[in-house]
Amino acid sequence: MVAALRNPWWYFILLILPAVPSVFSQDTEEQHITLVVAHPTRHNLESLAFLLKEEILPLKTAIHLKLLFHIRENYDYAESASYLNENPMHLTHEVIVLDCELKPEQLFAENECSDAFLKVFEGSDGILFFGGPDLVPAIYGEETSLLTVVTDPYRHYWEASMLFHLLGGSQDINFPALLNRKPDYAILGICLGMQTMNVATGGTMIQDIPSEAYGATTVEEILGLDASMMHRNYFTNLYPNEGLDWGGFHPVKWEDPLPTAYRGLSVAPTPIVLSSHHQAVEQPGQGLVVLARSTDGRIIEMVGHERFPHVLGVQFHPEVTALYDTEAMFRISPADGNGISFQQQYAVQDLGFHRMLWKTFGSWLSVKSSSFDRKH
Repeated sequence: MVAALRNPWWYFILLILPAVPSVFSQDTEEQHITLVVAHPTRHNLESLAFLLKEEILPLKTAIHLKLLFHIRENYDYAESASYLNENPMHLTHEVIVLDCELKPEQLFAENECSDAFLKVFEGSDGILFFGGPDLVPAIYGEETSLLTVVTDPYRHYWEASMLFHLLGGSQDINFPALLNRKPDYAILGICLGMQTMNVATGGTMIQDIPSEAYGATTVEEILGLDASMMHRNYFTNLYPNEGLDWGGFHPVKWEDPLPTAYRGLSVAPTPIVLSSHHQAVEQPGQGLVVLARSTDGRIIEMVGHERFPHVLGVQFHPEVTALYDTEAMFRISPADGNGISFQQQYAVQDLGFHRMLWKTFGSWLSVKSSSFDRKH
């Protein structure tokens, strides 16, 4: 269900909506694209606005955003409201607040959120899940490692349940996935978004990459490995006052052969990506297919879907605006001095891969399923 408006800042969000100008009139409404943005924090909205403005995420028609979150998430969405009020994205949007009870044992079945999930799906062309903190291990049937830090359980509950409703999963093989009704529906999961996609479909997780994948239990041990084996910037643990960036760069390699639906992504043989995670997909969930791995083969970096060709999960961060800025500098280690530019340090094809990823997602969003009657 949609939340009752019971806190003062909810009213603030609603009051600012009319200030955002519309870019299409009533008679062109059927031509627009509706994208659901899960966990629409200020930072995530800023990133999306940049991608749209710079046409890194190119769309052929106007876009309407549905900003979706749960009332019990641990984030102050007044920050998002403030951003939209101060920096209007010049496109229409609406706020959808879930206020339904969820527990780990209720996620992968009909539950109090099911009707809301269906309504959001019916009125959209795709959904974007961003990165975030560690998943709740109870969601995928494991006890919690001492290295797992859970900070926002309700966000994980509703996102995992919604992805299960969209894709189905091994938890109930008879559950009717919503994408059966509209197979061309577009889903992109970034970092946590890919991990949530995995557990939603019944997959398992590596709770800590250094200790479980590489047998490293100290920062010094992991920093002693090849850079391709570091999936977050562990220099920040040793040098907290050096102003280092949160992520690190490493190459990924494609699976061979790639499923036909995803071959257009492989514009670089071993693209360099920016990542920051200590957890990873272990066993892929029902229907997911591995598209790319770390160069040593131990970490799954990209997944697609064997039945739904417009579903993609990436373990890295293609949304970071600095990747596309020639003047932006990254400081990964103290040895980087004033920093390195992604565009100057790495091959043109690495940037081309990131642009192709967003171009592909944009093309998926533009596909209208003739077999499903959408009502925005």
